[in-house]
Amino acid sequence: MNENIRGLRVPSVLLPRCNECGRIMVPWVRDDTFLEGKDWRESVRRYENFLKKYLMNGTDKNVVLLELGVGEMTPSIIKLPFWEMTYKNEKVFYACLNQKKSSTPEHIKDKGIYIAGDLAETLRDLKENIAGKEM
Repeated sequence: MNENIRGLRVPSVLLPRCNECGRIMVPWVRDDTFLEGKDWRESVRRYENFLKKYLMNGTDKNVVLLELGVGEMTPSIIKLPFWEMTYKNEKVFYACLNQKKSSTPEHIKDKGIYIAGDLAETLRDLKENIAGKEM
């Protein structure tokens, strides 16, 4: 493909296409279509209902915001809102499980934990640890 590039253009016949529909394939990057399907909108609605019920309506319930395997590509979708909700709500605890080693942000260090390791192994160990214990 590189030898066919003219200036900053690649001939359209060389662009990869979907085997099912024939549309030009694009890298999964943030653009105006990023995560904007029907399933995404339904998930956002459920998420907002959860926030209203457990965080915004003055409930007395404790809440754990569990972040599983979230990377740094789009922190504004999960990571930053979770940090802010943890900081602003005394009954919220933040727990992050990820393969990469990191740390809980300074402003919520007493209300959060960061666990580095394989997600499947960590959840299995957690399940085994709490099995049989009264909650």
